[in-house]
Amino acid sequence: MSLRRMATALACCMIPSLLHAQLPPLGIPKGMLRVEVLGQFGSANERFNDGTREDLGADFSSPALGPASLPFLDEPSRRLGVLIGSTDYQLNLGASEGFANQTRSLGTLGLGIGLSDRITIFGRVPIVYATSRRTATIASGTGDAGINQADPVLGSAAGRGAAQGFFNEFDTGLLELQANLAGGIYDADAAQRALAEQTLAGGLAFKDSLQAVVLDAGTASPFLPVTASTAGSTLAGRVTALQQTLSGSLGVTSFSSALPLPTTTDGDFESIAALALDPAGAYQYTSFSSEKRVGLGDVEVGAVLTFIDSWDRASLGGLRL
Repeated sequence: MSLRRMATALACCMIPSLLHAQLPPLGIPKGMLRVEVLGQFGSANERFNDGTREDLGADFSSPALGPASLPFLDEPSRRLGVLIGSTDYQLNLGASEGFANQTRSLGTLGLGIGLSDRITIFGRVPIVYATSRRTATIASGTGDAGINQADPVLGSAAGRGAAQGFFNEFDTGLLELQANLAGGIYDADAAQRALAEQTLAGGLAFKDSLQAVVLDAGTASPFLPVTASTAGSTLAGRVTALQQTLSGSLGVTSFSSALPLPTTTDGDFESIAALALDPAGAYQYTSFSSEKRVGLGDVEVGAVLTFIDSWDRASLGGLRL
């Protein structure tokens, strides 16, 4: 006999007589059939986090959704900060507010049969209907980052192709500069040769660091500053300045593509939805809108053995164990 049933049996002995009719009998007389139909409903839109009550959507609520809320953005923010010359730069998806609600409805059909006056067998089959709703909004104009289209999960094949083409062209320009140096093209002008050597060394370091945060597997950031942001324009400006030096002062014209940065902060929803649905990410949600599931719960099968049955229905008293 389960602890729950034992507790119910003991309660039958102690509870005031007016409540006796609310308690179903534990045992069933021989040859009798008992049918049970039970229902439960629960809903939640809050949770406890280390003893503090918070909204279920708190994972995606922040005045500036960035490394503080999403720690995996910390390293990309540091790398980007080095590239733009800002030690405190942080990627910011925007001021966000998350919402979540879960409901669970449970309908149970139970049957019990009295095999004898002391032995009863029973079974219960619950049907569970659960719904989950998750969403988030980002205040317009509060963020500076959008989805990196070269990201292997959140991006696209076209985005990865554009980024790869950019860095292939970057490599070509630096290789052309290196060939010019090796061929002595700048030897007649010491200042120009010094500029070429400095540009090659700086360009190689810049290219490696930039590629690591934009394209390379394992280090690329899922989000990058958008072109219109201060960080984005600074980053694009470094690329343009290098291209102008190569073409204007050193005669290298093979590198002219623009840095492929995102152009939009992805509206109210797309950035956060992409994070939530990332199969390799921190949340791994199967849905970030509304989700419904119906199925069987934990089927229960058991037996009741009645040791003592001296219940007097007329006087609503006695003992049943």
